[in-house]
Amino acid sequence: MKHFDYYSNTELIDNCSDIDALLKLKKPTIFKIKGKDNSKAVLISVLLHGSEPCGFRAILREINEHKQEYNLDVYFLVGNVNAAKIKPYFTNRLYPEGENFNRIWIEEPKTEDEKIAHSIYEFLENLPLIAVLDLHSFTAKNNAPHCILSYDDEQTLGLARNMVQNILLMDLSAGALIQKTGKEIPSIVLECGTNQTKEADNLAFESLQKFFIKTNTKEGTITNLPSKLLSECFNIKIKKESSITWSDKKDETKEITLRKDIEQLNLMEIQPTDFLGWTNNLDHLILKNKNGTIAPKKLFELEEGKITLRDKAILNLLSTSEFIIKESGFYLFKKITTI
Repeated sequence: MKHFDYYSNTELIDNCSDIDALLKLKKPTIFKIKGKDNSKAVLISVLLHGSEPCGFRAILREINEHKQEYNLDVYFLVGNVNAAKIKPYFTNRLYPEGENFNRIWIEEPKTEDEKIAHSIYEFLENLPLIAVLDLHSFTAKNNAPHCILSYDDEQTLGLARNMVQNILLMDLSAGALIQKTGKEIPSIVLECGTNQTKEADNLAFESLQKFFIKTNTKEGTITNLPSKLLSECFNIKIKKESSITWSDKKDETKEITLRKDIEQLNLMEIQPTDFLGWTNNLDHLILKNKNGTIAPKKLFELEEGKITLRDKAILNLLSTSEFIIKESGFYLFKKITTI
């Protein structure tokens, strides 16, 4: 296949370390494990970002230590192989000059990466999939694991419940894999923890087991875990041309200064009395929701040069990485519901 490789078993990566397995892959790769009931299947996607190996390690652990005859067919998709193979391994989110592999799942592909995603999706469309789990991690060091949905139908919420405590409805048009698959079947993202940590690796494996149990791929039980759903989502990015830094005080040489401790605000309820940083112009921010672009002043205010919220909200994926905050941005949620 031109855009990806397909294997009807996992022999290629059996008994391999993460690096050994990675180096055997040449492009995005799909592996299949045949189950008892071939009329149903599940998909687990990993490494859509090359610097997020927790999901890849989870499927290798499953293959090497826990593989069994599953009730359903199981497919593993290993995504941005080329980014992950850049040395040091598993440290590059994207391939140089490449696109975000979780923003290319669109209806009308134009770029090479979008064509790769389209080709993979054409293959997935012909599978009897009943659910999708997409495993990720994040750059922030002061954030909690969370589950992301693109749709809040009862089946998708049912798949998300008991995974982790924080469930985020991110229903913006972003070109994410679960936005594409979630139109037809329950599809979720698990953000398992900080990149390259044992905690993220362990939660990715635990989440994989829960996913298998919830989809009846494996037998087992799951402990009840009270969850809260965050909704009414907005994405905020800093403009690429805007100069930015992180500091305890305003840096007059930069157009925008964010708080040095900004990552500690992730998944915290922020009050209008709190502030996020300093700027002289809110137009350095790009805001979008599911309806499109909106003016920054709809959510933010400037009080003596300090950036504050108009109303209380929950923020997530705040980062001290200039690349991340300009490429993916962070998110604001206006509503919290216990589910």
